[in-house]
Amino acid sequence: MSKMVHMSNNTNTIAAQKPLKKKWRNQERDLKHASNLKISFFKKYKIFSVAFLSFIGGILSVLLFLPGHSKLHKNKDRPVYSFDYFYIPKDPNRKTSLAPIDEPLHYYRQPLGFGGLFTLSDEEIEHLDLGVMNLLCAQTLPDAKELNVLHYKDLLDLWTEKVRERTEEKYFLFNKDPGRFYNSPGYFKMLVMATVLQEEFKVGYNRELDGKRPLERDKDSRDLFIHGILDDKKTGTCASLPVIYVVIGQRLGYPVQLAITREHVYARWVKSEIPGNEECFNIEVTNQGMMSHSDEYYQNWPWKLTKDEIQSGQVNRTINKLESFALFLNLRANCLKAQGNPNLIPQALFASAYAHMLAPQSPYFFSVLMSCVEAEMPMRRGYDFSNTYQGNKVLDDFVPKVYIKNPVTNIRKQGNATLYTLAHPLNPKP
Repeated sequence: MSKMVHMSNNTNTIAAQKPLKKKWRNQERDLKHASNLKISFFKKYKIFSVAFLSFIGGILSVLLFLPGHSKLHKNKDRPVYSFDYFYIPKDPNRKTSLAPIDEPLHYYRQPLGFGGLFTLSDEEIEHLDLGVMNLLCAQTLPDAKELNVLHYKDLLDLWTEKVRERTEEKYFLFNKDPGRFYNSPGYFKMLVMATVLQEEFKVGYNRELDGKRPLERDKDSRDLFIHGILDDKKTGTCASLPVIYVVIGQRLGYPVQLAITREHVYARWVKSEIPGNEECFNIEVTNQGMMSHSDEYYQNWPWKLTKDEIQSGQVNRTINKLESFALFLNLRANCLKAQGNPNLIPQALFASAYAHMLAPQSPYFFSVLMSCVEAEMPMRRGYDFSNTYQGNKVLDDFVPKVYIKNPVTNIRKQGNATLYTLAHPLNPKP
């Protein structure tokens, strides 16, 4: 009896184990089937799976290793914020910093965006790299909407080193026959720079602009600012070519500055390297090679200057950093005005008004402001400005004395009738 019970118990145990084993087999089969499905899926869609995994890996790498400001310059298309800065040391033994610094009194701020220029003190502007200043004033303009200053700053560094190498390599020519170079080390150095830029980097004047009206010449920012020279275009105008020579020269320690006359910019070597020999000469680089004209030459070219202009002291003179800033702002205003978009005129007015504030003594900078006002007035037809301007007395008494004599703009040619129209748009003078 006990055997039967025991056997029945064994039978029940075996019977209970059978469904469990079956269940385990089913689970094992399902797992194997699932793994086979995964393997077959990846085999079948190998390309898509690799691409998907690469995409996920790329996202993770970007999130984990996002480059900071120190690597910003490696991608020239990456936009920068208006109020980012990098820092140059007042002490040459210190290093340039791309990150916020603990001792700000020992550094000068260098903006990475156009808006940052207006936060600088006069002292900081005087120590601002001229090339950086020029590039910042071009930001957001047509053909410069995502201009990255650090990228072009690196290019300027490379070009400067190339000029330094060639100058050291060829300096034996000056030592051998200094008379060939007018006994001027400065002339020789600028001649080497012109040779390197024109022969090795293929920099030159944009002859496609010859014969075009001012509005057509100013439309492309690459013809007005140095990023057009540093890019593949490699061409510029008198607004940008002298700037690239002065920027590289100043980086090499040369005493060169920008100089201006009516509707023209050129470079000037302002002091001597030889004790007892006051060396000063003009540098013209808008043609092939390099020429050095006298100051009298620029009294008759590109325009014949009046006696009043010559006596004013505002022509044929070098300009400092603040005035260079004003010059670049006026170039920006001209470019904005040339687009023919009424919505950009207020920006042009702002740039030209700020330039006039920086250099109020310059009639040429003031003329740019007035030309922007002239461009704004047609949009204000239907408004009586006589009360705002206190009648035409202010314009007829003040503006003709300062502005009409300035031959840069078209208003001079049109005379008081245009000024009267500006003051009284509803009742133009016949």
